[in-house]
Amino acid sequence: DAEMKFLKSQINPHFLFNTLNNLYGNIIKERNDQSAEIVTRLSDFMRYSLENADRRSIPLQEEIELIKNYIELEKIRLNHVEVSFASDVKQGAQEIPPLLFIPLLENAFKYTTDKGESEIRISLQEQEEMLNFSIQNSYNPEKGSKESGGFGLRNLKRRLDLYYPDKHSLKTSKNESVFRADLRFKL
Repeated sequence: DAEMKFLKSQINPHFLFNTLNNLYGNIIKERNDQSAEIVTRLSDFMRYSLENADRRSIPLQEEIELIKNYIELEKIRLNHVEVSFASDVKQGAQEIPPLLFIPLLENAFKYTTDKGESEIRISLQEQEEMLNFSIQNSYNPEKGSKESGGFGLRNLKRRLDLYYPDKHSLKTSKNESVFRADLRFKL
């Protein structure tokens, strides 16, 4: 339990730092409407995190809403990146650990260059008691390589080992300009 709480707490500071940097940039550029939207969405995210920090699991539908909110928050910062999110899950009582997908989302938005042909594709599907989450993003290999073992991914792998021992898979791959992560686990 202590290790799980520690791993969950590692997500929020990273996200908070990035979001505050986005807010600062919008304030400097006097983008008041975007700054207000960032504050509102950040407030919603922090409320969600605080309310669910001690819970072992939350309804999948709540996590889907968090993903949508996160995407909208990041889209404020990115002007030229095409972002899509497709969700095909049954309405029901499925539960998952809170903030499970955030490290993958953070990485995709962090490493995607804000230019015309960049894109982030996110998919969440439920099939035969399995949940499949995939995310792929464009990245610029000239800006340094995107390793498949960064802090967020190591944290996620450890959480998966604790929540879903021997009942999950996380695969990452990259080619010249696309990074992909595929997470699969039994509901």
